[in-house]
Amino acid sequence: MPPRSADDSLVPPQSVVYLGRISAHLRDRKDTEFRAGSLIPLIDQAALGISNATFDVAVSDQSSVDLPRFKQEFAALRTQAIQTQLLPAYDRGVFDRAFSGGAAASAAQPGAGVKPN
Repeated sequence: MPPRSADDSLVPPQSVVYLGRISAHLRDRKDTEFRAGSLIPLIDQAALGISNATFDVAVSDQSSVDLPRFKQEFAALRTQAIQTQLLPAYDRGVFDRAFSGGAAASAAQPGAGVKPN
């Protein structure tokens, strides 16, 4: 099966798609937010601060910065047409509901459509 893109449409074979810059920030967990890591093994997870933490995740379009750097680093990309199709926004609620035993909601709304760079 061909790979799928952020909006669940097919990515054409032999294509290159920029999905966005993904950043995750580890922070203290509040109430019933999902944990960044399990409670077991307790010592390892607690020592790293993971058992009582969660993630905030952001997807941003940094293609104007990222793509020139990728092309500089990876020669094969220099001659490729690269499309931009951002991943959908991170939906914390899906993970919080699944973590607390509730049903996971449907996936987040699709991100931006494909646009050539």
